[in-house]
Amino acid sequence: MAEPWLNPDCTTMVLHAHDKGYRLSVSTTLAGMDLRDIEELEHIPFDAFILHAPDNTQQMRLTVDEDYLRRLERLVSGRMRHLSYKRFGDLHPAAADLLKGVPEAIWPLMNRANNLVSEDGVQAPKKTGFIRCHRTRNNVLLPNGDVALCCNDYGLQHILGNLTTGTYEELFHGKEFRRVRKGMADSDAEILCRYCSEPCMKIH
Repeated sequence: MAEPWLNPDCTTMVLHAHDKGYRLSVSTTLAGMDLRDIEELEHIPFDAFILHAPDNTQQMRLTVDEDYLRRLERLVSGRMRHLSYKRFGDLHPAAADLLKGVPEAIWPLMNRANNLVSEDGVQAPKKTGFIRCHRTRNNVLLPNGDVALCCNDYGLQHILGNLTTGTYEELFHGKEFRRVRKGMADSDAEILCRYCSEPCMKIH
């Protein structure tokens, strides 16, 4: 639920996961990352390395200074696999030249499946019908070992299990994960996914 490289051991953990043969994706603003981190990660064949880029209206609240631009330039000019960026508004002019040629995606600001309140107080309506989303496998590991369903689960509504007491594979055979999967086919179910506005959410 926070910037991965605010943990000083993040690069060590990523390298460890890669050495164990896991497929990896990264989503970051570069906060907490330094030039050495970028250099140590460039050999990893990431499925995706997504940069949350600064915008001109500070919807993404980043400090765009010489240090940030130095790191951004190193990232873009290097060999990072499957690098792309997303933005929530017009790209910050100091970053625009550096990001030319990098694939981009414009995402709307989201209320994290009604876990956050918008300025106008409007909440997302409940979705009906059969829904599905690949983020059911993009889980969030918390410091105590608990694993939440996804990065929209700010309220920790769906704790799938705990990695200090069970295995990763067991998360997807437990009671809570089965409840979420069943709820995706049941319009009456009260699960987080029924209020999610992520672009990856599909309704049938």
